Amino acid sequence: MSALAGHEFVREAYLAAGGTSWSSPELSDRDRALAVVAALVAQHVVDERLDPYLALARGAGVTEDGLDALMVLLSAYLGQPATSRGAAAVHRTRSARDD
Repeated sequence: MSALAGHEFVREAYLAAGGTSWSSPELSDRDRALAVVAALVAQHVVDERLDPYLALARGAGVTEDGLDALMVLLSAYLGQPATSRGAAAVHRTRSARDD
């Protein structure tokens, strides 16, 4: 993200997004990653801005099937326009990883 928006912007965004709450023992890294991906898809952030959060989720142990299941679950609450684009981002980044 720093390469796209600059270190200061990323630092401020991190603090605004909860800062130390990212290290709360009440949620696992996997839980946080799923919550962030869900929140971004709900806001129609399904372009390259979603990519680092999908990578974060994968790094925290969310499987490809898990990301697919998340998009299906979210479609019941968010509707298919947002979640179909979220699912496309999951598949696009999966393909990029496989190359």
